[in-house]
Amino acid sequence: MLFFENLSRFETIKHSITTKKSNRAYQNSLALHTGEDIQKIYQNRQELAKYFGSSAKFVSILQVHSSSVYRVDSYNEHGWSNLDSTIKADALITNLSNIVLTVLTADCVPLLVYEPNKGVVASIHAGWRGVVGGIVTNTINTMIYEYGCNTKEMVVGIGPAIKECCYEVGIDVADRFYDYPNALKSLDNNHYKLDLHSVVNTQLINLGVKDIEISPYCTSCNSDILFSYRKENSCSGRFMSCIMIKG
Repeated sequence: MLFFENLSRFETIKHSITTKKSNRAYQNSLALHTGEDIQKIYQNRQELAKYFGSSAKFVSILQVHSSSVYRVDSYNEHGWSNLDSTIKADALITNLSNIVLTVLTADCVPLLVYEPNKGVVASIHAGWRGVVGGIVTNTINTMIYEYGCNTKEMVVGIGPAIKECCYEVGIDVADRFYDYPNALKSLDNNHYKLDLHSVVNTQLINLGVKDIEISPYCTSCNSDILFSYRKENSCSGRFMSCIMIKG
């Protein structure tokens, strides 16, 4: 597993980012929605659950590249042992202890957020559509509105994702990011390299977040330990980033 140094400073929370494992089914994929044997994927999830402890309850939702944020006010097993499409969103927030918020990715940007003064955590799935649509900003603002969080107190880990070195997009996508010129590098034939990590980081800074850690891992360059949808020709595997307030 991988961890963020800034989030690891806090004994009040627990977090992790899973990696591939050759001795697990489907290389330790944690995705229920991609057509693999659900029972074998659930066994992988049970192995992950051991790290968080017997009292931990996991929430896993259907991510749809939106700007929707779901607030977890009570525990109902959403999508942990079986595929559940009742909740469609791309971010989870809660102030409840022993609730593990999860995000599945294989090139998109996963974010884990903690506001220690208010005791609130969030997990965010940010692909390019979600970033353009405002999923990061919407999540942070929802934490402020719902729980009175302060952006200056927030601690954010921006997880492994496909980086500029490997993320080539066409003019149709690049057009959406002209407000972030430092995140685009022009190539020939109306193609560009896009740095989503940079865009997300800029959005957080503009919101007043100061404590930000960016993972050094590019999923495409490190497809030996992380799933990469592009590098692995539309692979079905997903790794999971998780965060929980300890009870």
